[in-house]
Amino acid sequence: MDTVTVQSKSEFADRVMDFCDEQSDGTDVSRAAAEEMWDVWEFRADNGSDDVLVMIPFWLSEEKFSGRRPFFFGKPEYDNDEKAAILWKDVRVVDKNILEAQMWDDVSANEVLTLVDFSDDEDSYVDEKGMTWTPRSQHLIFEYGGNE
Repeated sequence: MDTVTVQSKSEFADRVMDFCDEQSDGTDVSRAAAEEMWDVWEFRADNGSDDVLVMIPFWLSEEKFSGRRPFFFGKPEYDNDEKAAILWKDVRVVDKNILEAQMWDDVSANEVLTLVDFSDDEDSYVDEKGMTWTPRSQHLIFEYGGNE
């Protein structure tokens, strides 16, 4: 699994902006929303979470998560470099509206993060709450390097 380790809010926001520029589907996250996403991630890391942060294009987030939710936290459950996708567990989707409105300080983590649940979806390839597949070629995986 290829990851990008980021050390600071500014570096993270730069990488998010680069990812958005590379997409042809209109994926657009403001720099302010990216910086807000860093604050959410920093809070989780400071409280013991070791999840990676995954960014996906809007088209995929609309297909997977029924909305423009380009970020999710998770842990790789199945990752084989020879396969075209990664299976994620403990997937928590981030509400982009809260990021765009810069409301992180005004809400709880539960209001920002939603555990995905495709367990009752007959068209899904997973039957367990909190799990999803993403195509390897369509995401950027961040690892938290903290502030230095």
